[in-house]
Amino acid sequence: MDKALVDASAHLLSPGTVLIDLAASTAFDVVALQQLLSAIAARRSQGVETMIRLPVDAAARHVLRLWRFPHAVGSVARVPFRVLVAPEDHEFFGEETPTTPLVRDTASPRSSALAYLTAQQRFGLRPYRLDGELARLQMLEGETSCWGGFALTRLLQSTLMGPASEVIRVLVQELLSGPLQRRSGKVAITGAQLELPAGGSQTGTLTLAVWDDSESLITDLSKRERTAGGVRADEFALHADGWSPGQRLDLADWQPWLDSGDPEVLLAGLISSTPRDRCAKGYAEGSHGMYALYNCAVDVFGGSLRIESRQTRLEISAAPDSDTARYRVDVTTGPQLPHQRGNLLAVRLPVCDD
Repeated sequence: MDKALVDASAHLLSPGTVLIDLAASTAFDVVALQQLLSAIAARRSQGVETMIRLPVDAAARHVLRLWRFPHAVGSVARVPFRVLVAPEDHEFFGEETPTTPLVRDTASPRSSALAYLTAQQRFGLRPYRLDGELARLQMLEGETSCWGGFALTRLLQSTLMGPASEVIRVLVQELLSGPLQRRSGKVAITGAQLELPAGGSQTGTLTLAVWDDSESLITDLSKRERTAGGVRADEFALHADGWSPGQRLDLADWQPWLDSGDPEVLLAGLISSTPRDRCAKGYAEGSHGMYALYNCAVDVFGGSLRIESRQTRLEISAAPDSDTARYRVDVTTGPQLPHQRGNLLAVRLPVCDD
């Protein structure tokens, strides 16, 4: 998906119409769709047109509807979804609901519960306008209402490797804290996806993510002063792709210079984040919720946190037992990644059927 989005980014300023061809798609990753929405938003900001081909598979088109993809595209493109769809696909508007099961290719006994929740639109994309305090409050209320539902809570209790209550208490709240505190954003898209184990000893994945079109997290972090008192660089083992150094940072007072590149700035925000880094309204202002997110995702659920801004991506997961560090941070930067308009944070948690 990265390569496809990099190719799309290369045409960002193309005066001609760029075609996003989903015709062969049969399944989707919610984070990849959010990246696609970011690319569409970037093209809209440049005043250039985008056209979308819909999946040939009727079940795939139905999933996109249930996942609110048309609404999300309209929110970032600022035009009705139908305007962006290729004319030859207009025949799909108003079509009957397919009889194909919503959850396929899984032997999980919980597939019926997942199908029910998918039909109730508990998963997929949820777009929100951020043009005022009332709109921001509606985003917070909408997400907490969704994740606090009885059926979803029971499903998470039976599949997650940690307490389901921490999903809404920590992960949902902290993922939302970034878009709510950054005042330059106009739209945010939350994403959620549950992939059940295919059978046997395999594990599935619960994904929670949020993208917003606000000022780059890197730009915001570069404006903040960081003190050495909260830095815990000895807890992180770095692995770099497209950037150096790739070794562990073991200076407790490490901070980037004013002219540092994007990876250093983003790492500084991560490494110096603390649970006490709060603003007056309770949001994790200085770290944008980084500490609470990776601490909960990795330590409580055995999962990972992904942070993307501009052309830099951090993936935080548990370090191997053989490593003295607590967390592994994979840093990827450079032209092999698409340019991320705004900011994308995603948590992925393992789920099981035990």
